[in-house]
Amino acid sequence: MGVTLNELLISRDQRRAKQQQLIDKYQLTVVCLTIVMPGSEKLNQTTSYVANVAHECLLEVFKPYLKYNDFQELTTGPEGFYVVNLRALDAKQMTTEIEDTHPLGRLFDIDVLQSNLVPIMREEIGKESRHCLVCGEKSVDCIRNKRHSLDEVMARINQIVDSYKNSHR
Repeated sequence: MGVTLNELLISRDQRRAKQQQLIDKYQLTVVCLTIVMPGSEKLNQTTSYVANVAHECLLEVFKPYLKYNDFQELTTGPEGFYVVNLRALDAKQMTTEIEDTHPLGRLFDIDVLQSNLVPIMREEIGKESRHCLVCGEKSVDCIRNKRHSLDEVMARINQIVDSYKNSHR
């Protein structure tokens, strides 16, 4: 069953409030994980699987620096919070490496937040913006121009996940 736009907006506000609480409490870098999943169904077998893989990756890479973590599967989608004792730019470098090299990394949405809750952009560490799952162009352009149908994007997501699962059996 899908979630409404209002539910997504409330969830985003709650996520932002938790991020602020973590920044206030720890005074360290906060990393937030969500999953790239278009459409209204945000929690399903695919998002759950992808999120759990991403969560394990983050726990592993941040192991020496991790001060707090919380991972939840909400109806509005899986989300994880990680507080790390690292400079934000260093944490961003590590998370973009995961996003760029892991076979499921394109489906991970990992934000590294500065103390003002502004996420560090990939371009700030010399990386390109993310590319479209379907055609490889800049994803922001495809989203803005609605170049691909939901079915096209979902088919590509399922192909990525199926390929990963098949290679890890």
